[in-house]
Amino acid sequence: MRPNENFNSGRFMQYLAQDLKRCVRKAGLTTFACSLAPAIILAFTAWSSSMGGNTEWKIWLNLSDIAAAVVSTLFFLRLPITCYGHLTDKRKGAAHLMLPASHTEKYVSMILVGIVIFPLAFALMYLSVDAFCSVLFPTRYEGALAIAMAQDIGDNKLLTMFFTPWMVSSAGLAGAVLFKKNKGAKTFFTAALSFIALLIILITIEKRCSIPSIFPYSIHGWYIFQAICTVLLMTYTYFKTKKIEL
Repeated sequence: MRPNENFNSGRFMQYLAQDLKRCVRKAGLTTFACSLAPAIILAFTAWSSSMGGNTEWKIWLNLSDIAAAVVSTLFFLRLPITCYGHLTDKRKGAAHLMLPASHTEKYVSMILVGIVIFPLAFALMYLSVDAFCSVLFPTRYEGALAIAMAQDIGDNKLLTMFFTPWMVSSAGLAGAVLFKKNKGAKTFFTAALSFIALLIILITIEKRCSIPSIFPYSIHGWYIFQAICTVLLMTYTYFKTKKIEL
């Protein structure tokens, strides 16, 4: 029996709790492990430097920035695939279809878990570990990333290195329901090529039409651009999951 397609808040909260528990079982350990990246980088650098006899080593803020940008992007892209990649599987997808919740309730739960809750939890844990490394090893680990980002808001140099979690996660979510096999690799390359293509189109338009540039000179334009991409990806996911009767 199919559930009523109207949005029911009580039923939604029950489904959200179940969905969150399931995703914690599937991706909780990976989230925790990825958030330890600053400590892992610090330990590896200390070990490799000691083996090489280098006593003057130090992890500079620039390295922390690059590591955070790479790790967070890969995590945000991969997480929705881990949690919701099963939707295109005939057996698991059919089982998911039978869950007592409407399409809208399932979709909103996907957005909250895959684009809001998990990315936020990861970011808080990552920045906390980074801060602890900075406090415990002040002579070896330069500055806390969270403080550097806060101080850089008006400067735009550091923040332009980062994609917004919601854009990357929405790309991962779209890839999870678009591809049936090799979801991670296909999503990564499709997202990268699509992003580059969009930038080329925007740059071409702004040069031919003599309009102000939005990338990369304006931090506001940079994030507006990512917000537009997020809306497009989330819209695609909504109609794609509705088509396959998520």
